[in-house]
Amino acid sequence: MIDENKDKSQLIDELRKMRKRVAKLEQQRAPHTIESVHNCALQESEERLRLVLEATNDGIWDWGTETGQVYFSPSYYTMLGYEPNEFAPTYESWRQLVHPDDLEASEAVVQKALKDHTPFSIEFRMKAKNNAWHWILSRGKAIEKDTEGKPLRMVGSHTDITQRKQIEESLRLARFIIDTANIGIQLIRSDGQIQEVNPKAAELTGYSKEELETLSISDIDPEVDSKSWDLLWQNLIQRKTQYLLREHTRKDGSVIPVEIFSNSLEYQGNLYSVAFVQDISERKQAEESLRITQFIFEKAPIGIWKMGRDAQVLDVNEQGCKSLGYSKEKLCGMAAFDFTPELQSEDWAKGIDILDEVGSRSIEVQHQRRNGEIFPVQIVENLIRFEGKEFHVAFVQDITERKQKEEILREKDRLLHDIGKMARIGAWKFDPKTNIARTTDEVARIYDIEHCQDVPVETGLSFYHGVHRTNLENAIWKAVEKATPYDLELEMISANPHDKDK
Repeated sequence: MIDENKDKSQLIDELRKMRKRVAKLEQQRAPHTIESVHNCALQESEERLRLVLEATNDGIWDWGTETGQVYFSPSYYTMLGYEPNEFAPTYESWRQLVHPDDLEASEAVVQKALKDHTPFSIEFRMKAKNNAWHWILSRGKAIEKDTEGKPLRMVGSHTDITQRKQIEESLRLARFIIDTANIGIQLIRSDGQIQEVNPKAAELTGYSKEELETLSISDIDPEVDSKSWDLLWQNLIQRKTQYLLREHTRKDGSVIPVEIFSNSLEYQGNLYSVAFVQDISERKQAEESLRITQFIFEKAPIGIWKMGRDAQVLDVNEQGCKSLGYSKEKLCGMAAFDFTPELQSEDWAKGIDILDEVGSRSIEVQHQRRNGEIFPVQIVENLIRFEGKEFHVAFVQDITERKQKEEILREKDRLLHDIGKMARIGAWKFDPKTNIARTTDEVARIYDIEHCQDVPVETGLSFYHGVHRTNLENAIWKAVEKATPYDLELEMISANPHDKDK
């Protein structure tokens, strides 16, 4: 039987000792007996070594440190993709294949082992035949010395550990990703105990990593007790994945909303939950702000329209729908031309060009309701660009009542003018901020000037001179400052050279 606890260098050492015992027997026995024993022992040792070498893919090397003679086993070559004996078995061959960055340290380890008469183990890279770099674990020790204790021979083995190194590198990368991830990661046992967390998970809760790994889920989620945890756990085990919106309590007592994606996994016979935890405070605030904005949009007392550059209705609020008598779904399939009778495609294009230049404008047009009724509206429209897209946004106000009031005022104004003409009485309204007086047509007739509703006060005063002008000025300013009414008889000079009493 092969003793699996012995490494290859030990077996080679035993072979050397066996050969010495055989030599000693050669001196004690008859020639034919000696030869028989020698051959038997040698065959036994070589067979034992052959079985070991065949049981592994390791390469064996044997180096005479004084003679320079080197032996490389077939596996020494084949593990790197070479044919056995494809290159010379020399110390220099080994040096040529070792990665330049690893050579100095590797040689230093070998030389120290020779000097201290100790075994060595070192990892380095060697170039394969296809120019790829293989990681090699090299182990060896000195097994023969001269009378002064100087090593004469060193033996050892090469093991290809490339796959192990790749796994180790993958594990290091995975650990780096976990430790630097911008999301909390928790490994949770079936009893709710937090076993391991990454730095981000600790940051989210305000605990240190070590503190958090002593807590359970109920310590950071006050709504979780043993019963509710059992339900959560069973649900996770059944579905394999779980999505939760929860609130976690931080070390300082503050509460944050979190989003949790969990997966169940089994490792070494134990079930775990791997939870990915994200603080969604900012998202919640943004969602709340969006809800408020949407509420304001829908409940605004004027119509708000979002339209494409082609006049297609993309969105409209409740008041916009109410004003025309259509549902939102119906309006979102229509264009501005469908409810603006006077609007033509060229008018829309011109309007867009204007908005491209000035950004916004206010216009008055007429809209047509579903029942065919025509009514006036005022539109304040803007051209808005957002995330590479362009929208036409319009704020639409039904101005039917305002137009009716304006018409009443115009009618009253016409009536006042007509009365003034019949009674030969002029009327004016003075704005002290602008020093402009708005007059009726009869005032223009009295002053013999062309009809002009807006007259600067200085122009009106210029028709009066001397004490008449002084008295009028004083009366006007008292009326403005103290609201004192006045009633004066004055002389004026009209635009024509003759006097008139007013």
